[in-house]
Amino acid sequence: MLDLFDIFKDADPFFSGPDRFDPAIIGADDRTLVRNTRVMPYAAICYIERSFGGRKFGCSGTLIAPNLVLTAGHCLIKRDGRVPVTMNIQPGRNGDDRLETIPAERAWVARGFAQKHQPLFDYGLIKLTRPVRNPRAVIPPHQPSNAMLRALSRRGRIRVVGYPSDKPRATMWTHSERLHRFDRRRLIHVVDTCPGHSGSAVLAFVNGKLRVIGIHVAGVRDPRTGRSYGCTPGTAGSPEGGYNRAVRLSPRVMAAIRGERNLGDYSLMRVWPRAG
Repeated sequence: MLDLFDIFKDADPFFSGPDRFDPAIIGADDRTLVRNTRVMPYAAICYIERSFGGRKFGCSGTLIAPNLVLTAGHCLIKRDGRVPVTMNIQPGRNGDDRLETIPAERAWVARGFAQKHQPLFDYGLIKLTRPVRNPRAVIPPHQPSNAMLRALSRRGRIRVVGYPSDKPRATMWTHSERLHRFDRRRLIHVVDTCPGHSGSAVLAFVNGKLRVIGIHVAGVRDPRTGRSYGCTPGTAGSPEGGYNRAVRLSPRVMAAIRGERNLGDYSLMRVWPRAG
């Protein structure tokens, strides 16, 4: 049974293999290396280390509570239904510098993605076996209004921070750019990302406080190669007109994150570990 109500009650109030969700570099690569990952907001950014029985792969996620990580659904379950054998969460990892490693206890993915592979439901949650040592290393989720998003698209910026696989292993990189457009379920942006960034939070300031307003999940691929633009040495960035995509934290996504039930395809279902 889903028990996210209890998780939030107890919380403080406050991949790298390529797949069809690969994001892209839009134009020039403007990402910058985060050198000090021990300070906020970087301490809340997580390297999700997953093993499918052999080699380990990374994904990105964000602590939204001391024991809860928000990420992309495709970081937690593959299209063929496979899930990780093991999964460890490393907040603020900086290359070989692991501040702490916490095993995952359970993971949930939106029913519409886990059962139907619909990209608009590409989000999930991981519960940790224990809270992180720093209870303030969290970035709360926020349901952005249309007015807020219109303002961001005109004069504001959004930021994505995560662990791209084209850079040295498990190093954290960041870039901010404008929000290109949005609809009721998606955020369309030109922030530079590459595989491994999947699951990163889309961050924005809300009344002066940094909040999660979306989950980065996908981008444009080069139709000639089938690979991400700009994420392989010697390849160019996406031409003008290419955009990356994120799941917007809409009212129903927020309700699912809070643990509400009877939301249809939005509802979270447990995918890890397998029941039984």
